[in-house]
Order: sequence, then C-alpha cells, then structure tokens
Amino acid sequence: MFFIISKVFTLFLMPFFWLFVCISIAFFTKSDKRRKLFIKVALFILIIFGNIYFVSKIMRWWEPKPVEMSKMEVYDVAIVLGGGIINEYKKPFDRVHFDPSADRLLQAFQLYKAGKVKKILISAGSIAFFAKNKLKNEAMLSKDYLILSGVPETDILIETKSTNTFENALFSKEILVDAKLENSKLLLITSAYHMKRSLLCFAKQNLKTECFPVCYKQMNISLLSFNTIVPDEEAFALWYDLFHEWYGLLTYKIMGYI
Repeated sequence: MFFIISKVFTLFLMPFFWLFVCISIAFFTKSDKRRKLFIKVALFILIIFGNIYFVSKIMRWWEPKPVEMSKMEVYDVAIVLGGGIINEYKKPFDRVHFDPSADRLLQAFQLYKAGKVKKILISAGSIAFFAKNKLKNEAMLSKDYLILSGVPETDILIETKSTNTFENALFSKEILVDAKLENSKLLLITSAYHMKRSLLCFAKQNLKTECFPVCYKQMNISLLSFNTIVPDEEAFALWYDLFHEWYGLLTYKIMGYI
C-alpha cells in the first residue's frame, strides 16, 4: 500500500503537472481575476522550472562527485539497485531491452571486467504491474545480460522482491547474509541523484557501503546559452527527479527507513 500511495503522490511533485493545473483553471474559470492570476502563476512556473541552467546547478550541488576507477580499491560485491535498468514491457521478450538507468548495470559490468569488483548483486523486484513478461523481472533479465556478456553465474547474485529503495537494502542484506558476505567490502551503485537516500537505507541495515554514483543528470550549460532563455522540457524532468528524492528522504525519515 505504501508503495502505491507513494507512486501516486509523486504526480503532485511534477512542475509540469502544476503548469497543467494552472492552465486548466485559467481556461475553465469564469472569473477574469482568477484567470489572470493563474496565467501569471503558469508563466512563473514555465520561466523558473523550465530554466535548464538553474536546475542543472542545483543538480550539480545535489549529486556526489564521480569516482575514478583507477583510484578505486577492489570490492567483494557491487550492489546494483534496479529501477529503470530493464524495460519489462518491450517486445519481443527473447532479448533484454535497456532503459535510461541501464548505466547502473553497464558500469557494474565494466568494474567487474576491470577487476574492481568480484561479484555483482542486482537488487530489483518487478514494478511493472501490466508487463506481459511475467516469467522474469528486472533482476533476472539483468542477470541474463551479464551471463551473455561473459560473467560467470557464480559471480552474480540477485534479489527479486524489492519495490523501493528501503526494500533494496532490506532484502539485499538477506542475500548477503545467506552468502556470508555481509561483512565484506561492499560497493553501492545507483544513479547519482539517488545515492544519498540509498546510502542511508543501507546504513540503516548496518551494511557499510561505499558509493559509485552513475547516470548523472547534471548538465554543463552556459549562463549565456540559448537554453537559459527558452523553457526546456528536460528542466521539468530534472526538477521532478530532485523533488522526488527530497520527498523520498522526508518520507523515509518519517517511516523510520533511514
């Protein structure tokens, strides 16, 4: 229930949704005063939250710095958090279709091939309620890809029950305990904007992890760029990612997940 409610509520965290509501009210209201007010609010949202330069600066502040592979130690297990790695809807189902967050899995694979990690644990349940491929979820499909890429099955662990970050940590610990790896050197791999909440969730489970952020959202946009004048749809998406994480941190704190 918490998972469903949290996903529905995130709709209200989207600046584009706010813009849509304001325009709708301005269009349907019979009050000229109210119409002018909501048109002004809509323009404010469009100008502020459509500015890619401003949100890129905020995202650069929020995301942790990249980790150079050449300076890394060797880790026993790389824990890869799912969520947008694999598209469970896409046909045909005889292959793996990647989604935007696939960098989490691909970077883990590079680290494995470079000898920086000995094993890979993929933590990802199925959140695709209407997916037709019910036989395999994201973790299983990710495992298929790693095996196809030459990673021995003995070096791959999967956790298939989680539906959120808290459960990623909770159920990953169960897998690590069963494999007697809970006290080994652990590397946590997830999207950079999602790393702070993830580290706190794993710390709550008494798992000491070091971070390897990937899938960076920040952009190098000049203040004098054309993009700082014309509203950019990507800016709305970045704001949503930020609001979603800040809301997640607050909710998890209230729920005692972190």
